[in-house]
Order: sequence, then structure tokens, then C-alpha cells
Amino acid sequence: MDQFITSAYLLAVELLPIIGVAVLVVLIVLLIKLIKLTDKTSETLDRSHGTLDLIDKSIEKVQVPLDSAVKLSKTVDEVHEATVKAVKDSAVYLKKNKEEIKEKIDGLLNKNKKKDPQDMSDIL
Repeated sequence: MDQFITSAYLLAVELLPIIGVAVLVVLIVLLIKLIKLTDKTSETLDRSHGTLDLIDKSIEKVQVPLDSAVKLSKTVDEVHEATVKAVKDSAVYLKKNKEEIKEKIDGLLNKNKKKDPQDMSDIL
């Protein structure tokens, strides 16, 4: 058993520096790759800033027609609301004054029946 521990010690004394150097080499390679990746990331980010600037300019160009479309849409909505209000007001007026309107139409029709059916010029 004593001989095994001595042999293991001697083996460890020989192998540990070799393993240490191998680990250091791997760490150096890993560090170099990490530095290259950081550089490529920086380059990619620099290029993406240019792309973002182009996109921003394109959005500004598109914004003007969109603003026009929004204004047009608001105008259409206002016209629609005014039309709905006018129709409702007309319906309320007709409902309130239906008897007077009916009498007026009956009067015009009776007046026209008494006249010559060919002469309809005074209706218009």
C-alpha cells in the first residue's frame, strides 16, 4: 500500500505540470475565441445601427401618408356622425309634424285632381 501511494505521488508530480499546461492552453484558446466573438459582435452592432437608421428614415417617409389617412378617417367619421344626426333630426321632425305634412300632401293631391292631370307644372 505504501508503495502504491509513493507511485501515485511520483506519477502526480510528473503529470500535474503537464495537465496544468494543457488547461492553460485550453483557457488561452477559449479566451482568444471569446475576444474574437466580442469583436464580431461589436461589428455586427455597428452595422445594425446603420440598418436601424435606414428603417427609421423609412418609417418617417411612411408616417406622412399614415397621418393623411388618419385625418381622412376622422373626417369620414365626422361626416358619418353629422349624417346620422341629420337623419335622426329629420325623423323626429316628421314624427312631430306628421299631421301637418299629411294635410299639406292631401291638399296638394286634391288640388291636382281638380286640375288637368296633364298640367303638373305648379307642383314643382
